[in-house]
Amino acid sequence: MSIPRICPVCDAPFMIKPAFARIGRGIYCSRQCYKVAKGLFDTPEERFWRQVDKASTPDGCWPWQGYCLPSGYGTFSVMGYPMYTHVFAYELIHGLLLPGFCACHTCDNPPCCREEHIFPGTQAINMADMCRKGRQTSGERDGQAKLTDAKVLEIRSLANIMTRTAIARQFDISVASASLIIRHKSWKHLP
Repeated sequence: MSIPRICPVCDAPFMIKPAFARIGRGIYCSRQCYKVAKGLFDTPEERFWRQVDKASTPDGCWPWQGYCLPSGYGTFSVMGYPMYTHVFAYELIHGLLLPGFCACHTCDNPPCCREEHIFPGTQAINMADMCRKGRQTSGERDGQAKLTDAKVLEIRSLANIMTRTAIARQFDISVASASLIIRHKSWKHLP
């Protein structure tokens, strides 16, 4: 049988064994909260802001100086759980994000932690923002593109002369891909 408790540092509910309660232990949910309460350890907020460069860059961003993922987004551990730094910065100021919402950047700078540069939005809003700003990969900028812009234009010019099967064979693509290119369903950014 366990006894329910609430951590006085982070307000997290947790359970302790009755034996710990009898000897006065089990007050905090973790060693980190114990250290924070005893002044032996900085709060997550203090650790976080120590790794943010608030000396504004020319675009006004406050870049994260700690560990960043290959995608450029900073990560930070809070109570043993990793979090994106821009999400942590937003939630420090504005409270928790609603379910289904993510923290989006107005500055398009992944390590930026300045709360004025972060707004809440759904994934659909974030993707629409990305497309509006021209940051999505398309065409030959996409690392997996098999064709170049010039080859796509050539395929479209051959559409009235050759069959789609012949075009697909010539450019080493599927007939479905050739059809999508000819009908402007893929490579839409080209005429």
